[in-house]
Amino acid sequence: MKDQKAKDQYGQVLDRVNKDELADLALEMGNIYSPHGYEGEAGEYATDWFRKKGFETVKQEVVPDRYNAVGIIRGQGGGKTLIYNAHLDTAWGTIEDRWCAGEPKRSDTKAWREGDALIGHSVLNAKGPIAAFMIAGKAIMESGIAIKGDLILAATVGEVGQAPIDEFQGPRYLGKGIGAEHLVAHGFMADYALICETTNFTLGWAQPGDSFFKITVQGRPIYTTYIARPYKLEENPNAIVKMAKIILALEEWAYDYQERNRSEYAGGTIIPKVALGAVRGGTPTKPLETSGLCSLYIDVRTPPHRTALDVKHEIQRVLDATGIETHVETYLSKSGFIAQNAEGLLESVQRTHLGMFGRQPEKADWTISSMWRDMNVFNARGIPSATYGPGGGAGGGHLALKVDDLVMAAKLYALIALDICNQGLDDK
Repeated sequence: MKDQKAKDQYGQVLDRVNKDELADLALEMGNIYSPHGYEGEAGEYATDWFRKKGFETVKQEVVPDRYNAVGIIRGQGGGKTLIYNAHLDTAWGTIEDRWCAGEPKRSDTKAWREGDALIGHSVLNAKGPIAAFMIAGKAIMESGIAIKGDLILAATVGEVGQAPIDEFQGPRYLGKGIGAEHLVAHGFMADYALICETTNFTLGWAQPGDSFFKITVQGRPIYTTYIARPYKLEENPNAIVKMAKIILALEEWAYDYQERNRSEYAGGTIIPKVALGAVRGGTPTKPLETSGLCSLYIDVRTPPHRTALDVKHEIQRVLDATGIETHVETYLSKSGFIAQNAEGLLESVQRTHLGMFGRQPEKADWTISSMWRDMNVFNARGIPSATYGPGGGAGGGHLALKVDDLVMAAKLYALIALDICNQGLDDK
């Protein structure tokens, strides 16, 4: 804030961030059913909101009934363009999710207010932060303050990690950044992108890639009466039993993998974890036959310097050591990145954070720097990107987001946008 006039103008913006309006918007969006693959209604809602509030508005159909909602404030020219991005899809809500999340809980798909807290997975991940940048943009527009560069507010689909496999085919199973990729590939570029997700107001700009692998073991069906125990485990005709040895070997490897690949970057510490996420074998209606086929599905985070193929070879070596014949296939491969040429974005966030909190933001915790977010999509496209926002991550079990923190986020996003979008194109 260079002078008193600017301070007064910026104060007009901050005064337009209304706490109850923001909380109501976050809850309305949070209560729209939009698990991964079913974001249609949420995309329609956000698009209508942008249009009604006077934004230049674009609705992008990424795949049928999955829409990116984009609100734009056009600059007067000569300034830098900034994208605010977060995702509309939520982690839970489909029938298949029961096998991961257990019996549905109210907080999986609903949102509500308790005192000064908003409760619900959907608010944290990530409709609360979306509401914050929507209200920030509305405050800027209503203040009448001119900006030089464009401000693009993008609520996108398909960030949650999923990928088509086996009979689970079709566009609703696409995930891991498909909305953000579509956004950038079809009309929206920028000098910087800020991913507005939960970081407890810490700042991160490094994240790993992510790969999904399917490991299959063959067995043969034997009717219960004819099972001749004991078998050597690796020679057992039951593919499920063979897979038990594979699972133990991979669990031991997973710890060794994360420790060997722990990486320190200026933008954060990456500890790439492995999850054994799903197993399929046999026929539930016919448990009287041993399983002739069993598959294990695993998620492996990859540090920016490693490829999915490299990790696949390493997994195969682990499997070969078990003495069990296996087949491994990769069905998702996304690279990780450390933001390059992001100094202008980082300095703006740091400067604004200092002005609001009286101290510099801390570097993001390793749990944030070790997950996959749409930040990777923008960095892959040469748009320097970082992640910064209110509240703790829903993946860590947090279910509440303080309204005051959401208000603070909206004010921070407004000030960061005014700072960046009023920088000249040649400003460093």
